Amino acid sequence: AARRDRPVDGVAVVVLERGTGSVVAMAGSDSFRDKPFNAALAHRPAGSTLKPFLYALALERGAMGIEGQVSDHPAKFGSYEPKNFSDDFLGAMRASDALSESRNLPAVHLLNSLGIGEFADFLAGHGLRVPPGELGLDLALGSLAVSPLELATAYQRLFGPGNLLVSVASRDAVMKALSHRSPGAEQLPSEMVAWKTGTSSGRRDAWCVGISHSHIVTVWLGNLNGRGHPDLVGSTSARPLMVDIMARLVTP
Repeated sequence: AARRDRPVDGVAVVVLERGTGSVVAMAGSDSFRDKPFNAALAHRPAGSTLKPFLYALALERGAMGIEGQVSDHPAKFGSYEPKNFSDDFLGAMRASDALSESRNLPAVHLLNSLGIGEFADFLAGHGLRVPPGELGLDLALGSLAVSPLELATAYQRLFGPGNLLVSVASRDAVMKALSHRSPGAEQLPSEMVAWKTGTSSGRRDAWCVGISHSHIVTVWLGNLNGRGHPDLVGSTSARPLMVDIMARLVTP
């Protein structure tokens, strides 16, 4: 499934059991003999794949309700002036829509109200390595570098059984928002529950994490030297590969 025409030379796929976190499959190269580098263990900016963690924390802390209003208005935070991927603003909108549409400004507003340190601790509690030093509000948009294996594990900890950091109600609300818009719904296997894409700054990394009743699938695409490419967008490049893999997992 990983061998398809792409304008980049890097691919990584990780498949975990959702219930246990056990690794079902991991691939970090089209051909390890030709390219002896395991991209599944390499750290790259996570993009919008961290937003579900931010919304889960905001729900848990009572900073918003999933059907409450959040702000998608332009704003400056000191010298930081974030933009949306679509380069427009929708104003006040429901939190569930802001998450499902992956709007950037609501995420930055949420992080500003929660505090960067608290979110960093929350990510660390789900197994992501947060380096010491100053972190900025761009953490809401996935400036943190993670490996595909670490990201898959973090999603398993968030949405698998036994999470003591987030209530079932908060996790279910986030899951419902991520299920709101299905990519090519007619192509998805019945076990598919939710998904989240991500695109790093400069279109250097394309991500997609898929969640089924039984599995977590994480896909990363990019250039091994970190060079960006116009086609590196999570929803259009990483998502189709994730859907393909998820369908194979449930096909007899």
